[in-house]
Amino acid sequence: MLFLVPGVVFSQDDYGSIAYNDERQLYAYSLNSPTQPKADVRALLKCGKRCRVITRFKNACASVATGIGAYGWAVSPNRNMARNHSRAQCQKFKGRSCRVIQTICTRQIVFRKRSKR
Repeated sequence: MLFLVPGVVFSQDDYGSIAYNDERQLYAYSLNSPTQPKADVRALLKCGKRCRVITRFKNACASVATGIGAYGWAVSPNRNMARNHSRAQCQKFKGRSCRVIQTICTRQIVFRKRSKR
């Protein structure tokens, strides 16, 4: 099924992944991939060696927070919830001074939000 918007075509689902390297505290993400496996591969290729996929999402927002001694991530239907939950997860794992370093949303979420205005 396709959703048609003048000048834009959206597939039914958009997939994303966030990859993270614990040792070097590096991350990379992929967004709006046509399948979950493709999203995983893209994130891992961007992130480099010793990275692993820490979260996968479909038609949603994802966020990563890091702190001293821990990190956290979350997936949610909206940006603010993802940010808040990733920070809370970092703190739950005993991270100190946790802060959000990245929040991303698939185009389905961005489009839905804009269409409500």
